[in-house]
Amino acid sequence: MKSRTRPLLLAAALCCLVLLSCPRRQPDIQGVSGPSRWVTNSPATFVAALTGANADWTDGRFSWGDTVGDWIALAVGDTAFSAGHSWSRIGSYGVRAMLHKRLANADEISEWSDSLLVSIDSGPVLLATIPTDAGPRALLYNPASDRVFCANVNANSISVIDGDSDRVAETQTGVSLPLAMALDATDSKVYVALAGSDRVMVLSGYGDRVIAEIPVGRGPCALAWNPAGDKVYCANGRDSTVTIISAATDSVLRTVAVGYEPQCFARNPDLNRVYCGIAVMDTFPNKIAVLDGTTDEVLGFIRVDGAPLALAYDSISHKLYCAGSSGVLTVIDGMTHAVLDSPFVGVQPVALEIDYAHSNLYVANQGGPGVTIVSTATNQVVGHVLVGSQPVALLWDWDIMYCVNSGSDNVSLIDAASLEEIGTAATGARPWALCRNTRNGKLYVANRGSSSVSVFRAP
Repeated sequence: MKSRTRPLLLAAALCCLVLLSCPRRQPDIQGVSGPSRWVTNSPATFVAALTGANADWTDGRFSWGDTVGDWIALAVGDTAFSAGHSWSRIGSYGVRAMLHKRLANADEISEWSDSLLVSIDSGPVLLATIPTDAGPRALLYNPASDRVFCANVNANSISVIDGDSDRVAETQTGVSLPLAMALDATDSKVYVALAGSDRVMVLSGYGDRVIAEIPVGRGPCALAWNPAGDKVYCANGRDSTVTIISAATDSVLRTVAVGYEPQCFARNPDLNRVYCGIAVMDTFPNKIAVLDGTTDEVLGFIRVDGAPLALAYDSISHKLYCAGSSGVLTVIDGMTHAVLDSPFVGVQPVALEIDYAHSNLYVANQGGPGVTIVSTATNQVVGHVLVGSQPVALLWDWDIMYCVNSGSDNVSLIDAASLEEIGTAATGARPWALCRNTRNGKLYVANRGSSSVSVFRAP
């Protein structure tokens, strides 16, 4: 009797385990959504949408392809649940979801939903965090010397970083409010706008010596180098002028009046024109001054929508773009200077970057919503990417657009083909600017809040 009972009990126990572990019914999951491409070591969020309001499921969870997630509590009336996951290895992973119901006698588990295939590529790797002086605001890379120049506005200094060792090689102190920098690639010199002393400082390409300090107008705040004629243009924000400097002699050629608060530049190599965005000109607000790159005379003005916050010129489509404080992007014909279009892009668009490979212009909207993409062929908005908080700077690197998010302390990676965010990289506090080392591909991010520069190995 005893020998016959034991097999029966064992069989009954096994049957119960099978019933408990096997799916009981089809899931009330409509599907799993999330990025189809992502990068390693960066958390991505996925959402499992239910077919209707939840009635009796108590939990849900995801399978990530490399592991299974924890159960996530569901409430009556929920229409979805979400979770985040990061992968450490490149490859393709299927993300799917299931549901769970807690019952008095036996739990019920649904089948897995259909899988969302996610391709994981290599992401940025933090190589170093370089301490700088207080308030790093602007970055500039000189490929001739393999040096990164970092303007520390709160400390009145310039940190010069060696691009090979990623250590501070030189520090220039006593630099009063360095707001902007420009590289003279012909002579390998770096020009720095000093708003506190109304001068432009000229540094050697290695940053180890000051070549000159040039008196300009009041409140220099933006610089641009024009290789045609080897000139540097300086916007003097507090006296409505632009000072033109000979980069060959480091002397002032002339100063021209352009209008109230000049603050940004772009260069048109097709016509050898230099554009300067100005907030107000006489009684007519919001214009761009057009300067002749040969004679340095003001040829006229282009009226735009909103105070110019950033300018960019596309030498392929031959168009000038102006991001205005009104949230409107003014698109201008580079040959005739006629306004072609004016799409709304977002709140406080502060940075522009052109993706020449996909014929798109990216606009970073510091006030939201994220990054707007405009076709340089049609002048129309073709996409929006919700990135981190307060995007302030952009950098194009062929198939990836990098976006610095000052409010969320990270950099977003945007796939230039799909126009989707595919990952993030954590930085220091309040990142503000970035540049790329064209010798080894490393990325440098200036962190204003933590007085440091983050160095990444790019994907």
